[in-house]
This record gives sequence, C-alpha cells and structure tokens, in this order.
Amino acid sequence: AGTRRGDKAEPGRDRARDSDEERLGRARAREKAMVFLDVLVNYGCRRWLHKEDYSFDEGGDKTRSSSRPSQYPLLGFKDRHLEDDYLEYLVVASRARIILGYVTVILLYALCPFAVAFSFYDILMWCEQLYQTMPDEKKEDFNENLPEGVWFKYFPSTTSTVYAFICLTLLMFILGLVAVVCMYQMKRFEKHRTWIFYFTPAMYLLYMAYEGFRFAYSNQSYNDFFGPASWVFVLIFQYAAPLASLFFISLPTL
Repeated sequence: AGTRRGDKAEPGRDRARDSDEERLGRARAREKAMVFLDVLVNYGCRRWLHKEDYSFDEGGDKTRSSSRPSQYPLLGFKDRHLEDDYLEYLVVASRARIILGYVTVILLYALCPFAVAFSFYDILMWCEQLYQTMPDEKKEDFNENLPEGVWFKYFPSTTSTVYAFICLTLLMFILGLVAVVCMYQMKRFEKHRTWIFYFTPAMYLLYMAYEGFRFAYSNQSYNDFFGPASWVFVLIFQYAAPLASLFFISLPTL
C-alpha cells in the first residue's frame, strides 16, 4: 500500500530511496515525461505542484498499489522530490549524448550556415555600400525591382548586423558546450547539472526563432541556381542543418 510522508516510516526506506535500482525504475517511469516546461513553473509553483510523497521499500519495489507514481501531463511527477532525483539521474545518464549533440551542432553550423554566409560576405558588403551611395529615388526603384523572398529587398543596410548575429549564434553553441563540460567535470556545479536541460533547449529555441525570421525574408535567394524550388535547398542546407544534432542530443519535446 502507498505511504505518505506523515506515515510511519519502514526500516531502511531511506537507504532504498538512494539505490541504483530505484533510480533506474524512476527513469523508466519518466521516459516520456517532459523536462523543458518544468523550469517555467517548478521554482515558482513548487509548493502547489507537490501533491504526493512517493516511497519505495527496501528492495527497491514501489510501495504504492499502482505501477508508477502519478504525473502531470507536461510537468513531470507530482512528487517534486522524485522529479528532482529523476532529473539528476537523467542528466548523468545523458552525458555522452548531450556532449555529442553540442559537438555536432557546432560542426554542422560552422560547415553549413556559417561557411555559406561568409562565402558571400564581400559581395554583400559591396552591394550594401553601392546601395548607400544611390539617391533615394533610385533606392526605391532598386527595391521594387528585386524579387520577393530576397533579404536585400527588405533589409538592404543590415549586412554587418546579420553577420554579427551569425557569429553570435556560433559563439552561443560553443559557450554552451564549454558550460556543459564544466558542469560535468567541476564538483562545484554538481548540484546544478540539471540546468543543462533548461539552457540547452533555450539555445535551440533562440536559434530556430532567429533562423525562422531570416528564412521568411530570404527563402528565394537561390532561385538563380535551383529555380523556384530553391527554398527547399535553402531550408535543408542553410537553416535546418544544425537541427540534425537533435538525433544525438535527444532533448525533451519543446
């Protein structure tokens, strides 16, 4: 039968709570639960989210009649202490895949969006300087003659800003990798390793928001090379290529 925190404790239950078998059982029960949304409410609403105290017996078997502890649809276990233990186990078990994911996203971003963008840097800077020397009337005619879906038509004087954001995006992933390695290697961050599940999805969300905005205004930039279907090549090889790292990093559903 299930026990509550106020009930009489059985001998050795504290030792069983820390056993490896118990942690493995928690991980399996929590396999499909989400992690990212937990950061939005866990710290501010922890008192209201904590609805039960799930316990295990000495052999690592669950003492509740049900096969698994109760869960919220998106926010994990109703026992927030059990949720904390699960996240600590999961972040250690996912170490190799998380680091591999960061290395992969850095390589893919450097070889695809970063390298492609800088191959056109000199041409785009020359076009921007030429555009700035035009009188206002010619600027209007020039913008009207450009086809839809070309970045220069909407933002002709932002080349330096765009390349600055491209560099910052690469730097963001590099710093993320450095932070992850430090949190795994340094004991002072041992209690904060679960933060990896929070800032890593946040980086991917920022990347997708930024690249989605760029793609909306530059999806026809390669029509001269690939025709009207060029947006497919632009999306796959320039904007979405770094997201292939999610096959390794196995992030929770965003």
